[in-house]
Amino acid sequence: MIRPNISVIIPLYNKEKSILRTIESLQKQTFQIFEIVIVNDGSTDNSVEVVNRIDDDRIRLINQDNAGPGAARNTGVKN
Repeated sequence: MIRPNISVIIPLYNKEKSILRTIESLQKQTFQIFEIVIVNDGSTDNSVEVVNRIDDDRIRLINQDNAGPGAARNTGVKN
């Protein structure tokens, strides 16, 4: 795999109904050399299960306790 030079960081909290559409939108971009870092910020719905069903090596899922979208973004940047 080519090392990505762009990281897309997505804070995720109870977005079961929209996370798939978000990821599919990224997958349809013409530029394809990127990674998708999804930071689950303590979701209580099925958001994580939706992400886990997607077969894309560019996706990394990080779990953390709920701390808000800013903290989730910071976790994504650190990772």
